[in-house]
Order: sequence, then C-alpha cells, then structure tokens
Amino acid sequence: LLESKRRPIQRALDELRGMKRELMDKVQDGPSSTPPWEPEWLTPVDRLSRSSTFEAAMSCVIAVNAAVVGLELDFDWTGWFFVESGFLLVYVFELFVRLRSHGVAFWCDKDTLLWNYLDAIIVAVGLVDLWIVPAAIRLQAEAHGTEARSEQGKPDCLSLLRLLRMFRLLRLVKLIKTIKPLYRQVLGISHSLMAMQWVMALTMLALYAWAILWTTLMGHGMIDIGTTAEAEEVQSAFGTVQRSMFSLFRLMNGDDAFLAGVFQSVELQVLFAGFMVISNWSILAILTSVVSNNMIESSARILEEEAEAIGVDEGMRRTRRLKALFKQIDIDRSGAISQDEWLQLLKDEGLTHELCDASGLDRRSIHELFACLAAERTPASARRKAWGLGESPPAGRLRYEAGPVLPYSAFMQHLKVDGQPADKRAVWRMLSQVTELESLLDRRFDEIWMAVQLRASGNFPSPGGFTCSPGPASPF
Repeated sequence: LLESKRRPIQRALDELRGMKRELMDKVQDGPSSTPPWEPEWLTPVDRLSRSSTFEAAMSCVIAVNAAVVGLELDFDWTGWFFVESGFLLVYVFELFVRLRSHGVAFWCDKDTLLWNYLDAIIVAVGLVDLWIVPAAIRLQAEAHGTEARSEQGKPDCLSLLRLLRMFRLLRLVKLIKTIKPLYRQVLGISHSLMAMQWVMALTMLALYAWAILWTTLMGHGMIDIGTTAEAEEVQSAFGTVQRSMFSLFRLMNGDDAFLAGVFQSVELQVLFAGFMVISNWSILAILTSVVSNNMIESSARILEEEAEAIGVDEGMRRTRRLKALFKQIDIDRSGAISQDEWLQLLKDEGLTHELCDASGLDRRSIHELFACLAAERTPASARRKAWGLGESPPAGRLRYEAGPVLPYSAFMQHLKVDGQPADKRAVWRMLSQVTELESLLDRRFDEIWMAVQLRASGNFPSPGGFTCSPGPASPF
C-alpha cells in the first residue's frame, strides 16, 4: 500500500523538478536588458532615480537656478519667466520620477521625509508662483476690466507674488543637501546647537552674577566714579540688573566705547579685567571647544553612516552578482556547488575573474574559502534512506555521489562577516570547536591504540564486542 502511494507522489515530484529546471533555464538563458546581478523588478524609472548621474544633473540644475534667482533681482528682463518655467519643469519631472519610483513610501520614509516634503513644497509653490497666480490675474483682468484690476486686484496679487518668490530660497536649502561635505557641516552645526544650550545657560548665570556685582558696586555708588557726567553714564549703563546684563554683554563682545572714560581708577580696571578674563576668555573658549567637538563627532558619525549605507548597497549588489554566477555553474540546480563544478569554474578564466571581482578576493583566497566552507556530501545510501525512496532517488540528484559541496548561503554569509572583527562569542565558539575536535582525535587515537593492542595480543574482536584482557594504558 505504501509503495502504491509513493510512486504517484514520486512521479509528481519529478515532474515539478523538471518544470522548475526548465523555468530556471529559460530565465537564465532568456534575453534580458539588465545585467544578471541587477534585480529584474527594477523599472527604467527606478534605475533613473537610483543613478548617480541623475543626482549629479539635478545638483547642477539647482546650482544654476540659485544663481539665476540672484540675477533676477539685479537685471530686469522679460525672459526670466521662461527661464524659471524651464527650471520648474525640471523639478516637476524630478518629483514625478521619485514618486513613481518610491510610491507611497515617498511620503512615509523617515530617513528622507523632510527632504521629500521640501521637494513637494518647492514644486507646489513654483506652480502657484509662475502659473496659477499670473493666470488668476489675467482672468481677473478680463472679468473686471483693466481699471478694476489696477484699483483692486493688483496690489494684493503683487504682494502675494512677492511672498511666494521668497520661497525660492528653499532651493538653496535643497542645494545644501546635494553637496555632501556642506551637508555634513550643516548637520554638525545643528547637532552642536543642542549641546550649546548648557553653555548658554552657563553664560546667562555668569552674566547675572556679574550684573548683580556691577549694579551693587557701580550703579549704587559704592565705588567713586568721578565727574557728574561719568556718574550719569555709569548710572544709565548699570543702574539696574537688566541694564547691567545688557551692558556686560556688550563688553563681552568688545563694545566698550560707551564706557571709554569711566575706567580711570585701579578698582574699576581690576573689575573690568576680571570680567573680561572670565567671560571673554573662559566662557567663549568653552563655547568654541564644545561646538568644535560636537561638529567633529557629528561629522565622523555621519561619515560612518554613509560608509555603512554604501557597504549595505555594495553587499546587496555583490550578493546578486554571486547568485547569478552560481546559477550559471550549478548544473543540477541543487543550490550548492560541488567539487566538480568548482573545478570547472576555476578552468574558465572569464568566470573566475567575474567571481574574484564580485567577491573581492583573489584566486587563491576563493579556492581556500571553498576548501574551508565546503562540507562532505552524505553518501547516496544515506540520502536514499533519508528520502524514503528505497533505491530510486530523485532524478538529477545523484549526479555527484561524493565530494565536498559549498552551498550558496554559506559562501555569501562568509563574505558578509569576513571584514568584521571577531567578538568574544566568536572566539569562545572557535575554542569550543577546537575542544570538540581534540576530543574526537583522542577517541580516534584510543580506538587505534586498542586495535593495535588487540592485533599484537592475537585477541580479535568478536561479533558481540571485544574479548581482550585489559592492556597497557593508551599513551594518547
């Protein structure tokens, strides 16, 4: 009964495997407009939005547009409308390409959310500024007449136009995004502003403390100022704590002209020197060091993130190239490379060069990698027992009866972790494997020693077990 049920299932499995091999052969050998390592689902719009040429072209357009915005204010020319319309068409085309490529993710991606909405705002404001508002003005002129337009509609529309043209400055912000070094500096400054808040709090506390001291000593007359004119000048500058804080802030920034004739006595000179040392030297030095340190750390962190993103993209591209290459040499479509297939690959100079270029290894390294990662294939009899197929395994699975095989996943997983430093867990795993190998070798040596002792004593093992007397201890 089991044999009668097994045979139809086995025939159906063989047919499915044959159909799978035919389909993979058609996909592998069929015409394709993309390289074998590129994903087939990428449309021409996707490739355009991902290409570096498209990014460079848009950066040039934004830079030229930024220069044109300044020229429009200095030179009066009727052709600026057509120039701006051309730039707007380019921005509309860019927004369409990105929307078509990313779909709904264009409005939801947290990494590029701000810049995507900025692109949409630039296009929307440009459409309103160049096309919609002028069209509304013309329609209003035709509906109400020239006189009504000049008396009522023109001032409001012109003020709206001037307001909308201010939004063209957003294109300069977009230009910052396209220039990577400048963008890193801006991000570093923004991160530094968050660290500056405590320095600013320290500055305010220092100014408040010195304002109390200066108001007490100078504003309330504890130190003799001199003439009446100078006393009135000091009173206007340090009469209250609020005025003292503002006057000290001016002194901290080097503006001491309003107190040029006041600092005549030794006490005032010492007071002024102490304030300048603490405020101008110490606090400003702390502020500069905090900003510089945060900018350096932010720039280094951004560089690491960019390098990580580039590494991820390069890893995905390498994986696709290796999969396409392995499919070319995997004759039996088993998902692994046998020793015979590997040797055939090494004989082909073109495929070997492609494998070395895709993996980033030389010929000797990839051969050593195969020797290290390849595992011995299970014997055919064990596979028959595992499959439950008696003496009839699936067709195409016994092409290579023995020898090591290398699965695709093991090779590509090794390439992912090849450049990563080994952590403590990996070291302990290696030590555990070495210990297990050492135990296995000890057992093998004990068996060999036992066999040698049995042969030397003439006591051969019986079918039920060993029948020898205890011999000398194993030296292993």
